[in-house]
Amino acid sequence: MSGRLPDSRYSIRGLLKAPGFTFVAVLVLALGIGANTAIFTLVNAMVVRPLPGRADELVGLYSHDRTKPDSYRGFSYPNFADIRDQSAVFDGLTAHMVSLVGMPAGDTTRRAFVELVSSDYFDTLGVKPAAGRTFSAEEERPGAGIRVVIVGYDRWKQAGFDPAFIGRTITINARDFTVIGVAPPEFTGTVALIAPEVWLPLGVFDTVVNDIFKNKGTGLADRGNDSLIVAGRLKPGVSESAATARLEAVSRHLEEAFPAENRNQVLSLHRLPRISMSTEPRADEGTAVVTTLLMAMSGVVLLIACLNLANMLLARGTARRREIAIRLALGGARARIVRQLLTESLLLAVAGGAAGLVIAYWAVRILMASLATVLPLTLQVSPKPDLYVLAATCGFAVASTLLFGLVPALKLSRVDLVTDLKADAGGRGGLALGRRFGPRNVLVISQIALSLALLIVGGLFGRGALKAATADPGFRYERELLVSLDPSLASYDEPRGRRAHRAVLDRLRALPGIEAAGMASSVPFGELHEGRRVERLGRSSPQDEGASATYMIVGAQYFSALGLRMLRGREFTRDEEESTSAPRVAIIAEPLARHLFPNEDPLGQQIRFAQEGDARGRSADEFQPME
Repeated sequence: MSGRLPDSRYSIRGLLKAPGFTFVAVLVLALGIGANTAIFTLVNAMVVRPLPGRADELVGLYSHDRTKPDSYRGFSYPNFADIRDQSAVFDGLTAHMVSLVGMPAGDTTRRAFVELVSSDYFDTLGVKPAAGRTFSAEEERPGAGIRVVIVGYDRWKQAGFDPAFIGRTITINARDFTVIGVAPPEFTGTVALIAPEVWLPLGVFDTVVNDIFKNKGTGLADRGNDSLIVAGRLKPGVSESAATARLEAVSRHLEEAFPAENRNQVLSLHRLPRISMSTEPRADEGTAVVTTLLMAMSGVVLLIACLNLANMLLARGTARRREIAIRLALGGARARIVRQLLTESLLLAVAGGAAGLVIAYWAVRILMASLATVLPLTLQVSPKPDLYVLAATCGFAVASTLLFGLVPALKLSRVDLVTDLKADAGGRGGLALGRRFGPRNVLVISQIALSLALLIVGGLFGRGALKAATADPGFRYERELLVSLDPSLASYDEPRGRRAHRAVLDRLRALPGIEAAGMASSVPFGELHEGRRVERLGRSSPQDEGASATYMIVGAQYFSALGLRMLRGREFTRDEEESTSAPRVAIIAEPLARHLFPNEDPLGQQIRFAQEGDARGRSADEFQPME
């Protein structure tokens, strides 16, 4: 330790005497370490940093058909309530789901994701509200309709932490909701990275949840409405195997008590994923691959920076060979010289790491601010470094020291005393001819190779992005105007929403210059897609289960507005668009027609949406194709 302090002082004096070199070296390192720290900040939020409270202790509860092990579904509220009362293995059990609502944004209404939760949601996750209270059992009750809300911490922060914030009202779907609580800082629930803007009690399900997020479009009290996701925390001392055995008995009880809704359903426990929220078990392998690739790419940037700095140190060392030769001639040990040179490199790395933290902070902050303008979810990625980020940055600094400092230190400490002592102060005159393929050549070649690799990858990515932007989507988009209209976000019921859609379409079609105007439940390449299994009526065998297909609900002139023509058949008519009593007809894509009706004419055939309700004695929706 006594020798390291003089080494540090000597290194600081030497770096201050060369301010130009020091500034460039610190800047190069700051960019390399800053890029890695910024990427690690995102990785930390996704897979490393513990979730708030006791969320990491939760397990997911899932329900699947014992005859089809891969067929999972959500939970209805009555089933969830029965499991919560009967299982006796959970220290806490909660149900939740996400939905899309309308919230005011100036003179318009914007879409926002919210989470509907049971009354024990925050207690199960082991967190306390930053202000106010959580939901009560009465507010959870199906059909209660008590309009209360818990908001995110950032909204309270924007209000200046006003104590009177509790009790204010916010507008959701054109209705006023009273704020009763504030979530803790950086709270994301059962997943990492993303969080809804507000939390609502399950009791407002029937009036708030958009039909897209309703299973079969029924209310919360319906035992057949499998819309909820369930997670719980096992009691101390209860193993997963013991809990699974107990849940098997609960499964049998539910099947016996409610056979129509719970036939062949089995309950199972699985680890909750950190990034997704689903009614079926999912793993985080995909996230691990993405984070590994991100860290690898940023690591290449740091490696290039280190190679560049190593060349700079070797070039600077040319002028210091006489100084090092004198120290060795006076009895200095080579190990002491290497230690002093590494100390100098470490000081550069520490300064670069400190500057890299500042760069990473602003980079993450700018990235989150830019994403916040286009995402309906709140990204909970704090730009402030925590212990994990600080530890990673220190690791990057130490690794950088070894990468760019070790080879120059070893090279410069190996001198020819006779030759180097004859050199002048600038290192000239005593420098013997080196090998043609020395360390500097290797460093230059490596730096060029890695830089070219990054340029090639960036070029391929850019070319792919350009091709995707200019690819032919199969429909016309020139002279097109897209308007988003969702009356449910203003609390319109279905009849009033239909009238609103019809009024807008009639006015658009009457405008001069409008060739065609149609409507659809979603848009191609949009954010939301709906899918169901489609099967033909009168199928030849029970094994013929149809095919999974995405679908859209569209009106008349939809295909004309996109410049698409029918391969066979016709478009929908105005009567079919407007009338609820018109015959059920459908337009199917050619691949689905080939799959369902091989070697047959699909026109006039009948298809239906296969539902889980089929096994419960319910009828599926039947349609007649008009391909």
